Amino acid sequence: MQELNASLEDRLREAVAERLEVEKGLKAKKEIAELREQFIAALGHDLRNPLASISGGARILQREPMSEKAGRVIALMQGSATRMSGLIHILPDFARGRLGGGIALDRNTELPLRPVLEQVVAELPVGSLDHVIETFDLS
Repeated sequence: MQELNASLEDRLREAVAERLEVEKGLKAKKEIAELREQFIAALGHDLRNPLASISGGARILQREPMSEKAGRVIALMQGSATRMSGLIHILPDFARGRLGGGIALDRNTELPLRPVLEQVVAELPVGSLDHVIETFDLS
């Protein structure tokens, strides 16, 4: 009987120690997830100010006399700034999605995808001028 009790006590000690390790690991993961979410929130906040400066500068330049090419570049910059603003706006949703909270979708909103895709395609050649991007309309 004493051997049985000793064996049960040993197994109980092992189970408790294992449980404590698991809880310690979960606590560490939760702390890391919270830090990640705080970082993403701070990143979104800190990106807004320089983006506002770029966007405001582009608006000021657009009022000045300029060549047709300069006008296209300024329009591209404004479109890029608008898209970046949208990406910054969804950073908290991304963080929640990564943490398992899910991302809320409003399926009743009909936002056209075409302008976003056109903006992305317009931005690509600026980064790699030696590549040609061809698009076509499937509608």
